[in-house]
Amino acid sequence: MTHGLKDTLLIAIGSTTGQLMVVVSMPFITRLYGPGEMGLYAVFTASVGLFATVVAFHYELAIPLSKCDLHARLLTKLALLVAFVVGLLLLGVVIATGDSALKLLGTPELTSIEWLLPISLFATSLVTVLTYRAIRFKTFRLTAAGKALQGVVQSGAQIGYGLLGFGASGLIYGTIMGQCIAIYILGQSGFWQEITRGWSSHKSKFIVLAGRHKNFPMVSTPSSFINAAVAQLPTIALAAWFDIRVVGLYALGIRILQVPMRFIGDSLSQVFFSMAAEAHRNGSLENVVTKTWRVQTTFALHSFVPLAIIAPELFGTVFGQEWREAGVYTQLIMPWIMVSFISTSLSILVTVLQKQKQEFLFQLVYLSVLPGALWLGRAGASEHLAIGSLGIAASILLTCKIIWLLHIAGVNLAPQALWLSREVLYVTSVAVVLLIVKTLAGSELFTVLAAATLVLATHSVNYLLRKTYVF
Repeated sequence: MTHGLKDTLLIAIGSTTGQLMVVVSMPFITRLYGPGEMGLYAVFTASVGLFATVVAFHYELAIPLSKCDLHARLLTKLALLVAFVVGLLLLGVVIATGDSALKLLGTPELTSIEWLLPISLFATSLVTVLTYRAIRFKTFRLTAAGKALQGVVQSGAQIGYGLLGFGASGLIYGTIMGQCIAIYILGQSGFWQEITRGWSSHKSKFIVLAGRHKNFPMVSTPSSFINAAVAQLPTIALAAWFDIRVVGLYALGIRILQVPMRFIGDSLSQVFFSMAAEAHRNGSLENVVTKTWRVQTTFALHSFVPLAIIAPELFGTVFGQEWREAGVYTQLIMPWIMVSFISTSLSILVTVLQKQKQEFLFQLVYLSVLPGALWLGRAGASEHLAIGSLGIAASILLTCKIIWLLHIAGVNLAPQALWLSREVLYVTSVAVVLLIVKTLAGSELFTVLAAATLVLATHSVNYLLRKTYVF
């Protein structure tokens, strides 16, 4: 096994361990915190997530690209300096407008801990910067350990604070504690020693490096902010227009649906990136894209359709009956998440074929359409209409994007449409079987177990007999 493969596997194990701990802890957390408390936490994390990707002006992306160790260290300091200044500015904004902004969002309960927003934002930025620094200096063991322990500490702390009755603040404290342990571990590669030295003696180099990498704050930052806005807007809009419990139920649904995207979608994206880049060079991109699109579509259809059918029973059984409504919300947004899963890997084509301008325009359209979809629900005073409209609008836009991506890769669309119609018929037959089982089942637990068995069986058939998952 090559060093590169070992390093990639090591980071993947660390990341998977951390994320798995968060997922495993959810049935405990949902029994310690109610939908209202989870909704407040979702608004807090959405606010952090909106700015976290841009707070350092993306100078952290330049760290692994630097050939000189000194420049890599200086870029680390530059990114942290920018993040610290932006964090201070945000703290001033929070002090000046925090109360009114939280009331506008329908979350005045966060007033007492609004000061944690810039702290969590800076901590998130620090984790990101140190992760890129670790990539540059190849301290992959620390990266893996940091990712794993962040999930372990976050989950453990949130459960502990929940047992003590801290409410939404316990979820926030737990998240920050997880970030702190990651920062401590990632800093063990000499960061704590170097961060206190060289500030005054390298002032001119900071200016030179900032200018040399000006494209990161000027080009990458606006694009990343729009992407973050697309991701966080639904949570913020739902908080402003509906009861905070709706936000909590929606947040849990999104969180669970994103599990296969993180564990499987991200892995497929990394594999596809390597394959697509090579295929583009040797003229075989069409074949690689066609296979990848079929693999992801097959997996998505045979995973998300059964999940949509038994979502209320699943959420009620695993997370408690108080969260059964989250399963209904999950059904409404399932088309969006399923199409998003399919588009995740194919979106790599934007980079491979250098279509960043078109991607930026798509994100602008995406960002402009989603508020309108949510507003329909507000106008109709129905959170179900809002979430359903969001799911339909987002899935239509992403479907159009997939068609465009297949087109620019040179894929003949007619055979793909025919293949897709056959796959949909196959999935429909599986869905009918599951609906019959659901109707005849005597308990929700039996329905969930039957669905899990059926999903496992269909994926096994796809892999072993149909050879669908073989590249």
